[in-house]
Amino acid sequence: MSQENVAKTNAVTGDEPWVASEPMRLDHFLQTKGMFETGGQAKHGIQGSEVKVNGQIETRRRRKLFPNDVVEFSGKRFVVKP
Repeated sequence: MSQENVAKTNAVTGDEPWVASEPMRLDHFLQTKGMFETGGQAKHGIQGSEVKVNGQIETRRRRKLFPNDVVEFSGKRFVVKP
């Protein structure tokens, strides 16, 4: 399995930190983690002040995530690794 596929697999299972090669939008990130099934659900969750990035409530669904950002939602915590 290629390194790229490993990163994608880990993003879905949540077993390992997601490895960022490029910045990723917050709504897409939460979808890959299985927190939301659709973009519309992600939008409402984010704009409903249910998501934190680096300890701060984040309401911008298109917020870019970078290495070492910490995303929290529904009692789960994800760290974006370089």
